[in-house]
Amino acid sequence: MPSRLRIVLAGGLGALPFAGVGWQVLHHLEGLRRLGHRVLYLEDTGRWPYDPDADSLCSDARPAVRYLGALMRRGGPTATPPADGSTGSASERWRASSGRPTC
Repeated sequence: MPSRLRIVLAGGLGALPFAGVGWQVLHHLEGLRRLGHRVLYLEDTGRWPYDPDADSLCSDARPAVRYLGALMRRGGPTATPPADGSTGSASERWRASSGRPTC
């Protein structure tokens, strides 16, 4: 087995905070984690963040940061395990969570 790598996955979740984009990134992060690698996510697109509440681009990154934080807590490679002690994949943890990330 190859040595464990540290992989930085760059993406644009803050610029495109939509479910399909979130699922795509989470699947990549989880797949690389399952292969035994240490995976980090980097949000650095050079684009203005999108605020879904205002339905527009904005200069304030706080809504995007809140969205990214909620998404990664629920399904990212370092997601907090469920309080009931169960384990599971990122997608299982996501399905088990309630509500949607708020921005």
